[in-house]
Amino acid sequence: MAKKGDYLTTKEYAEQMGMTVSTVTKQLRSGKIKGVKQGGKWMIPAGAAAPKKAAAKKSAPKKPAPAKPSPKSPSTAQPAAAPAAQPVTDTNSSYSVEEFSKMTFLTPFGVTEWLKKGILNGSQTSSGDWRVDGSSLTLDQVKRLLR
Repeated sequence: MAKKGDYLTTKEYAEQMGMTVSTVTKQLRSGKIKGVKQGGKWMIPAGAAAPKKAAAKKSAPKKPAPAKPSPKSPSTAQPAAAPAAQPVTDTNSSYSVEEFSKMTFLTPFGVTEWLKKGILNGSQTSSGDWRVDGSSLTLDQVKRLLR
């Protein structure tokens, strides 16, 4: 077994090298610093040199980003491309929690919670099942969640 003075703890090594303990541990795991585990703790040989730092790369001076073209006036603008296929939404209908969940990125639990909090428009049937009003599909919070 090695003597106490032959090895440094991660804390002692970090203090000597001006590093944080977490950095020393990460470098031990990656092999940048040579060390051994004794009793579940990293021990670093006392004569271990500091890890080699990667040579700084010289990069070309950054060029300014090209200016964005100004938006065209509506009279000269070309017709916009057709938007991505949106689900057919009828604001006069209602959907079950499962149906609404499949139309959005909300889980059935999330839909139910939003109904209870009043974020979504809907009501409970006499049997206790929730129905989501189609008008909920036009809410800003929901528009971004449509599939």
